[in-house]
Amino acid sequence: MNVSDCYDRVKGELTDFGKNAVADVGKIMTLVQTLDLPEKDVMPTAQHIYITHYQKVNAADANQARQSWVTASGNNFESFMRNFINHNLNAEGILAMKGDRLKTIPKAANIVSFLTLKANRRCTQTTTGVWPDSDIVVLTKEKTGALKAFALLNCKTSDHSRNDAVLFWALALRDNNIKDCLLTQDVLAKLLLADGDLSGDGEPKV
Repeated sequence: MNVSDCYDRVKGELTDFGKNAVADVGKIMTLVQTLDLPEKDVMPTAQHIYITHYQKVNAADANQARQSWVTASGNNFESFMRNFINHNLNAEGILAMKGDRLKTIPKAANIVSFLTLKANRRCTQTTTGVWPDSDIVVLTKEKTGALKAFALLNCKTSDHSRNDAVLFWALALRDNNIKDCLLTQDVLAKLLLADGDLSGDGEPKV
């Protein structure tokens, strides 16, 4: 069954498509998983279905549909990982929170200040702050009741040029004892294939 056949099988279920792009990705992923495809074909098939249906519903071109997919699938992956962590670790006193949301909570002001990288503006001789590239902040509560961050998670559907950013923030925050991690679905198989350069023993060079 090719991707066009898969689209024909599930398109009738996409009646609410367009109301919530993140929910659309989640629904398509669920539908695709019912087709019993090989695991490696699930994500490419979901992408094809989303892009094809987006173009038909919105009369959009391929670039617009592809950009919508990139944004929506990325947000869907981030939401999945956040919910996964909370479902499995809340009972242990661990909370995963969207980084942008954390900045809006007054109670977390000290954590936000601690995680913000201080930067000097030489032209004005003032200090500003740069918020890390963190999709998810992982927190725990100390015995005193104070919240403490111990990890920042960067969620990317592909590994395309993302390692450098993660390494930068890991180095920038190294004195804070904060782990900066990359979570990726690697849909472009960059890690699996090591950019197509495999060692002689068939193992990827990562």
